[in-house]
Amino acid sequence: MPRLMGRLPAPPWGEQTLKGRDHSTGADPRHGGGGCAAVRFGVQGGRRGGRPGRDRRQGALRRAFTARRDQKMIKEGSKVTLHYTLRVGDQVIESSKGRRPLTYVQGKGELIPGLEQELAGMEAGETRTIHVPADRGYGPVHPEAVQKFPRAAFQDPDAIELGDVVSGELSGHPFQATVTAISEDEITLDLNHPLAGKDLDFDVEIVSVE
Repeated sequence: MPRLMGRLPAPPWGEQTLKGRDHSTGADPRHGGGGCAAVRFGVQGGRRGGRPGRDRRQGALRRAFTARRDQKMIKEGSKVTLHYTLRVGDQVIESSKGRRPLTYVQGKGELIPGLEQELAGMEAGETRTIHVPADRGYGPVHPEAVQKFPRAAFQDPDAIELGDVVSGELSGHPFQATVTAISEDEITLDLNHPLAGKDLDFDVEIVSVE
């Protein structure tokens, strides 16, 4: 990959977890409540009142089920492994199918904001298509990110062609840019992300949640 020699000046631009619902059902109509006298209907076999033992068992089962469900859901700090296919319109840009899935930690900012937010609450084995608008993906296109550089700034300018991706260093950080124009004296680079300004669609399959 062609490289840009030296450092470029800094560009002029800067750089919910689902919550379980309360499923409590309120007072049992077979019991008294709110200070009112209990109203009992005749029950075959003479059973009267509530069944606190059974209610406690059901409550424990509900709590255990909720705990297990929460453990499987993607939430802050979850280590998530997933397969994905990224599309822009009908064009497939990238896919993990047929190779190693992606692993990330939820809440660490390792994914674009719009995707990470929508993954929250999903479970292992779940599949979904997630639409991410440009402002929640790679951001808008910055016209000022298209800049011209003298050919002498490149290590091998004669080998560079339109559409090439060149690498370099920007304020101490490595970057890649696309060659958009070449003249006798200058080479124009677009430092915008290739997906800037584009709405994205991700087909995701959650492999595991830890």
